[in-house]
Order: sequence, then C-alpha cells, then structure tokens
Amino acid sequence: MIMNNSVIKQALIENHHYAHLLKLLTLVYLLLTLVGIQFDPQVALAVFGGNRQPSPVSQPHLPEVADDNALVFHQPSELPDARTLIMRVPHVNSDQYLPLPNFREDMALREALLAVPTRWQRDSVTNTMYYRASNTLSIHYEGPQAVAGINSDSMLLTARILMGLWINRHADAQLSSHGRVPIKVEEILAWRGIQKHQRIAYAGASKRFSDGYQTKQKQQIHTEIRLLSHYTIHGQQHIRHQGQIYSNPLASSYLQVQQVEEHNKVIGYLVEPGKWINAYQNANTLFFASVERQIFQFHPRNDYLSLRLAFYLVEHWRQQARSGDYQRPIHMAQLLTSSMISVDKANLTTRFVPRIEAALQKLHAQHILGDPPICLSHIATNKAQWGNEWLASYWHLVPPSEIIQAYTSCKPVSVADPL
Repeated sequence: MIMNNSVIKQALIENHHYAHLLKLLTLVYLLLTLVGIQFDPQVALAVFGGNRQPSPVSQPHLPEVADDNALVFHQPSELPDARTLIMRVPHVNSDQYLPLPNFREDMALREALLAVPTRWQRDSVTNTMYYRASNTLSIHYEGPQAVAGINSDSMLLTARILMGLWINRHADAQLSSHGRVPIKVEEILAWRGIQKHQRIAYAGASKRFSDGYQTKQKQQIHTEIRLLSHYTIHGQQHIRHQGQIYSNPLASSYLQVQQVEEHNKVIGYLVEPGKWINAYQNANTLFFASVERQIFQFHPRNDYLSLRLAFYLVEHWRQQARSGDYQRPIHMAQLLTSSMISVDKANLTTRFVPRIEAALQKLHAQHILGDPPICLSHIATNKAQWGNEWLASYWHLVPPSEIIQAYTSCKPVSVADPL
C-alpha cells in the first residue's frame, strides 16, 4: 500500500510538470502568433483559417513606358536589378545561328537604314525625317545625328544582333526582366567577328595576350545602340490570326533601350522591341528567320554588297517557307532593289556586274547559299548593251539544306504568319 501511494504521488508530480510545460508552450505559441500579425497579418491569421491560404507576396514591379511615341532611352535607376542581369550574360556564345524576327516592321527598318539619304523626307508637321518603306510602313528618325552621317550597314548588323539576342533570352527567367534582356557591347562585337586587341607579353616573345576590344570599337557600338532607340515605326499593322485579319494603327519605337552603369561606366544595356511586337505575341505569331553567324561577320564597308544581299535573301527565304517553293527563280533587278543596292549604270558591265556576281559567289563560299549562284537566262555578253539583259535575268539562289530543314520542322507551329 505504501508502494502504491508513492507511485501515485510521483505520477501526480509528473502530470503537474507536463501541465505546466503545456501552458508555457501555449503562451509561446500565442506570443509568436501576435508577432506574426504585427509583421504580416495575412500569413499569421491564416493559421486560424483552416484551408485558407495566405495572399501571395507581390514582387517589385518595374515601371512601364507610359508614352510609346516618346524617346525610350531610360535612366539606369529604373531597374534596380539591371546590374545583376548584365552580370549573368554568358561570356562565350558559340552558336552558329541566330533567330531573327521577320515581320514587316523589321523589313521596313532594314530598308530605312540602307536607303540613300536622298530617299528620306522631312515631315512638315513634326519636322522629323522619315522613310516610307516598300511595305507602306514609315520609319521616323529623331536622333541627334544626321541620317547622312550614319554608318547604315554597321547599324543594321547591330540592330539585327540586338533583336536576335532578345529572341534567345526574353523567355529565360535568369536573363530577362519584364520583357527586357541584358546585352553587352562585347558580345555584339564577338557576333560581328571583331578580334580582340592583342599585345606581345614582352619584347622578343612570341606569346601574346589579349587586353580586350579597342575603345573605339566599343564606342561605335555604344553610339549605334543609342541611335537605334531614336527610330519609330508608323503606319497600319496587319495581323492574321485564326483566319481573320486585324488592322491597327501603329506608332511605336522600334527598339527600347536602357543603359546600365556601374561606377559611372556603361557595362551593358537592357533591350526589348517596342510595343509593335505586342500584337504578334498576343496572336501567338512565331515568324522567325534563322541566320548564319557568317552573315554578321561581313565587313560593313568592304563586304556591303554581300551583306545587303544576304539580309534580303534571309527575309525572302523565310517568306518562301510558307509554300516550300525555294526553287522559284529570282529576278536580278528585283533582287537588287529589294537588297537596297543602287545600280551603277555608268559602269554596269565593266564593274557593277562582276562585283554583284562576286558577292553572290562569296555567299556560296560562306555556306549562306545552298547551291552555287546560277543564271538561268541566256545573256549575249558579246552585245554592246548586254547589261540590260543581265538586269532582266533570273537566278537560282536557294538556302542551305539546314535552313530548309529548320523551316520545315517549325512550319506547323507558325499558325499565324504575318501578312
């Protein structure tokens, strides 16, 4: 009996300790809950709501551009994470192809950049310069530098690389922020095949080391990126979606650019197309051209004929991909006009024709043409005026088999091709 009383007494003492501990834990729990209410009421009160879920915490929102007609060269302070994005840009890009948008807006900008300055007009209302493209869109320019002083072929290369890198990165959460992607000047130079400056390690040594790109080369790209932000597109935008054609007035910058600085030094840019691309994205229109890396490495002055022919053929082949009729001959005069190449009639047969044919041969040597360029028309070169026959001739100019295969494989996806 004494043994049983001792056991009972010990059990009562233990129960008292457990009860005291339980009360203490309850007080701690209530205290933590009250603290939670002070710092985040939604999360804390969700404890008492059964299956009720806390509201998601909103993420920082980057400011939108209110007026798309205004110049869109943004200040670095707009995006606090801009430097982080720039630092994530890959150091090496060895891709052999770059996807480019192939919309009417891109074609219009190509024509505007390559047009002779006399083809530009001045708007009597806005007093700005504009160029009316062959597809009826107008490209307006409001930049600080005169149109005549712009290195047009070099600008086109930079513009195409910017758009291609945007396509590659805008869907990557690590390399995009609200539609904008980071791009460094150095990678544009790399895509263009510019070699870094090298120095000899020491006098008499054969070993060399690289100290990066030259300042003047980087400065040229900086200038071109800034100038590209001053081009705007005007006209009517036509979108084909699910068998219907939708037309909307268009007034948009071609490219939106934000400069990113660190310690008062430009380290890169955040880039995205203007709002003109929104309609294509909303209609799920995928219409991209695949461009070989070699095209971007043509020298804008020494190889400008090959460069202009190549960029037009890229557009032309992408249009042909709808029907798959790549074998359709191309009219030489139309090829030159569409490529923005002026005919030198004074030296047509003595200098101009050989230069154009050499440029086409170079495209084949660089594997940009799938077959050697072949003239399908008979031209009597023993006649005095055979140059006109050459301009009226038809040529066999087809893309490489890799390009045809790429377009064939993606054709079922492109259900809403632009007009």
